[in-house]
Amino acid sequence: LDLGQELRFSYEEDGVNAVFGAMYSRLDKKVRYNYYNMGMKHYARDTTDTYAAFGQVKIPFWEKWAITGGLRLEHYTTDFKEEDTGYSDSGSWTSLSPKLALEYSITDDNLVYTSVSRGSRAAGFDAYQGSPGNYEFDEEELWAFELGSKNTFWDGKARVNAALFYYKFNSMQLESYTNTMMGPMPSIKNVGNPTAFGGELEVAVMPLPGLELFGSTGYTHMRYDTFEDDLGDHTGNHVPYVPELTYNVGLQYRSPKGFFVRAEVLGATESYLDSTNTGYIPEHALVNAKIGWEFDKVEA
Repeated sequence: LDLGQELRFSYEEDGVNAVFGAMYSRLDKKVRYNYYNMGMKHYARDTTDTYAAFGQVKIPFWEKWAITGGLRLEHYTTDFKEEDTGYSDSGSWTSLSPKLALEYSITDDNLVYTSVSRGSRAAGFDAYQGSPGNYEFDEEELWAFELGSKNTFWDGKARVNAALFYYKFNSMQLESYTNTMMGPMPSIKNVGNPTAFGGELEVAVMPLPGLELFGSTGYTHMRYDTFEDDLGDHTGNHVPYVPELTYNVGLQYRSPKGFFVRAEVLGATESYLDSTNTGYIPEHALVNAKIGWEFDKVEA
């Protein structure tokens, strides 16, 4: 069960943009933990209620400058129960995520910006191989720093955006293995503080009315700083499921009468399946295509 509701209010006048809001959500899920090497499984249920209030304001100054400030306050509670043993627990956490950005408009079509923001991943419970009272893991924290540029050319028919980023993680939630009588068993723990840095480039061109050619690429260097479990020392290894290079390229055509067609290729270099960096997902590409007709209004 996943329910949610958000209220949002926006304001725009004399170059000032603001948005404020609040949200509530409830996620009630039943999790099955499989022990394939023993042919066993067990179940746990957790219910999380999340309350949040947020706001962001962008204010121009000195003609070509603008500053943006934002804040999100989030409080959530989780009730956890392991159905096989009847063990139950609960927890509540509060998270504050600020954002500050500064931009400078070189021209009406070209701007540069920099930003710093904090993000978080919710704390919770994991019952895969924990013992009563030892299921809880804490919140993961991320500080993100970005420097970039957004540009349009050719009377708006071409777009080039570029960005550099640096991410610092604290208490990253990772799958950590512990040796047991049944062999190495995983559980979610706060054990890593990796960093990531890289860049992104996005280009789009409309050479003809309705026809858009686009492409983008991104590079991410993300490694563990220090991380060790019963499988070994993973310091300096790649963080799982993070390819170093991603890309997409494609085209799209939309006619004034509603007909459209789109095709693109999305690709990524290899990424690893675990912290030992032994198993991996090979370099791959995915082709997407769709064709259709859009209607502004349908009458019965």
